[in-house]
Amino acid sequence: MERIQDAIPTDLRERIRRSSTSDLLVVCSTLIEHLHTTMLFHQLLEDLVDPDYSSCAKDFNSASTWKKDGNAAFGKGDFQQALQCYSQALRYAPLQSEEDRVSTSVLFVNRATTMHKLRLIEAVERDCTRAIWLNPSNSKAWYRRSRTRAELKNYAEAITDMRKALALETSAHGRRQVATELEKILADCQISPENEVDFHERLSSTVDNSEIAFGMEKVWAPEKGWGLHSRENLKRGSLVLFEHPYAAVILKEFRNTACHFCFEDLPADLVPCNGCNIAVYCSEVCKDSAISTAILSSSGNCTETQWPEHRHECGGPSWPTVLPTEVVLAARIVVRSISEQHYPNDLYNMWTEEVSCHHYDQLSTTDKLDLVVLATVVAYCLESCLKDVDQTFKVTGNIVAKLVLLVAKVRVTAMAIVHTSSPDPSDSSGILCHIEQVGDRFWTERQKWLESRYFFTCRCSACSSILFSDLALYGLRCKNTSCFGVVLRQEQLSSEGFQKLLKTLPPSHCPITVEEKGIERTSAFSGKTQVESLTLDVLGKLEAVDLVDRQRGEQIDAGKCLRCGCILDIGTVSTVADENTLRIEDALASLLTNNGKVRMEDILCILHNLRATLHPYNKHLAKAEDIAAEIFCSLGQFQAAVPHCQASIQILKSIYNKFHIAVAYEQLKLSSVALAACDWQCAKLNCAEASSIFAVHHGPNYAQKFPFVERLCKLLLE
Repeated sequence: MERIQDAIPTDLRERIRRSSTSDLLVVCSTLIEHLHTTMLFHQLLEDLVDPDYSSCAKDFNSASTWKKDGNAAFGKGDFQQALQCYSQALRYAPLQSEEDRVSTSVLFVNRATTMHKLRLIEAVERDCTRAIWLNPSNSKAWYRRSRTRAELKNYAEAITDMRKALALETSAHGRRQVATELEKILADCQISPENEVDFHERLSSTVDNSEIAFGMEKVWAPEKGWGLHSRENLKRGSLVLFEHPYAAVILKEFRNTACHFCFEDLPADLVPCNGCNIAVYCSEVCKDSAISTAILSSSGNCTETQWPEHRHECGGPSWPTVLPTEVVLAARIVVRSISEQHYPNDLYNMWTEEVSCHHYDQLSTTDKLDLVVLATVVAYCLESCLKDVDQTFKVTGNIVAKLVLLVAKVRVTAMAIVHTSSPDPSDSSGILCHIEQVGDRFWTERQKWLESRYFFTCRCSACSSILFSDLALYGLRCKNTSCFGVVLRQEQLSSEGFQKLLKTLPPSHCPITVEEKGIERTSAFSGKTQVESLTLDVLGKLEAVDLVDRQRGEQIDAGKCLRCGCILDIGTVSTVADENTLRIEDALASLLTNNGKVRMEDILCILHNLRATLHPYNKHLAKAEDIAAEIFCSLGQFQAAVPHCQASIQILKSIYNKFHIAVAYEQLKLSSVALAACDWQCAKLNCAEASSIFAVHHGPNYAQKFPFVERLCKLLLE
């Protein structure tokens, strides 16, 4: 987009940069008039909307290349690589002609055969069904599905499939092989005539659309938009809102790992889009939901009409992949509004000041120029993509101006919880809480991120005072063996606002030593082993004041312990900490990718160096402990991994809280490791605590979305 911006006359560029909502319509109209005469702009549009100039369209040659790579990997016995190659081939495989359908059917059978080697049985059955749908004469698809259904003890359908394969097979050798398999299935069927559920039923899933039982009401604030207010206290894990998004789009970093419709993790047998090589789905149901107006139920019947969110992007144009995510999402909002016949009068009325906030006037001059150019480009892309379905959509200054504000609103719209002690929902004393950022980011980073992204200064209790996590998150360890204080680096003290808050901490009337906090440790620079043993009771009482003694003076310097005043050689200590952090990450990478040799003694030495330099509740130390546990598990040393998992969880509980979802995932990991180490008590305790945290975050029916938690609990009960 920089070339387009450079092609805009200087005076018009300055008008855009200085524009406000009051003159945005005039500015956008002037820009459109100029771009109409700019050859560079028309070339850019052609590149964005014409599939012939895009790498996003289906391509037979690319599909053939990936297929050959898959065949080569399969021949070498590298089935995982073969699976990836066949999946890529399917993403590029066209479906325009009968010949295309036949060749794609072969690809599905190849991938099914590969997944059979990897024992992904149910995925094999689904791929064979897809191959049969594309080419009902594919005898290998019927044969492979029959064998798979027999393994699943679905003998009735296995016999039907094998008889169909026998009827289609033309070679004598092939007919003998199919007949032999049919006899085996008939024999097994007499022993155990069991049936499995229908294929489509396996694809279907249930969603709990339970009613919201709380007295919530909508509130409006000019600077924040719509929100919810409750007049009563809510219990942890209470469902306060269940709402389907008006429009959604997958983030670029998840395009190859998550379904583009439901956003769940992709299975091994991912389903490619029929019209482009970008979109992939977890099932036919999601694919049809994204590109078709008629949605099929699990039985194959048409049940409802769904807005096809991907259809206007399909066919190979590159703009949905090239333009920023928020711009693509804004385009989906426009298209849905058109499909619901809100256009032209109501198209943008729902995005006026009474629906959400855009803060356009507060944007930087650079952001304003970017937004106006992007909105103009996407408007023309939509005009091109919609010309066959809606001739009324034409690019005008009004359309572009509204798109500018729409993209701005998409950028800043966020959900938060408003805490207020007043029964009046319009009371301005409420505070906006963005508490999930605590523990993830340092205080100054949180404030800067919220101000730049959402144009407000958070004044919740977590952001109005110094927290324990703000000091310990990246803090260094004091060299005084009996001091629990923290040593901050220069980057942590760079904010004047943070220093002011630091000076407001109340004075400590009695120094708190490491021993009183329950931590046994030797000198940070001795060669002795270090032991962390903080109890949960003590852990829950840790506060920022435990790391600081304000009676020792007002001077706050990097490298100076905030409790005892000891001076640390921060350059040397930081170097040791950073080098050992990289060493343990490299050790894990070497073990996983190159099957390199890693000695337990080396890992313990690295951990000793990190414990000697980082504060006991530094986030990097938690990560190092977690990596050590993973390395020991890879070496089969499960018992040795348990204490490192426990140490990592202990740190996370101090910088987050014991109900944080990150703690739950680590406890599930510890439960699995303890199970492998035959430590049943540890495994059961951590699995139970993790389950309670999942219930807090995802409600009592969390097992529907996270079945692995329930499976682990059942395994431990057995």
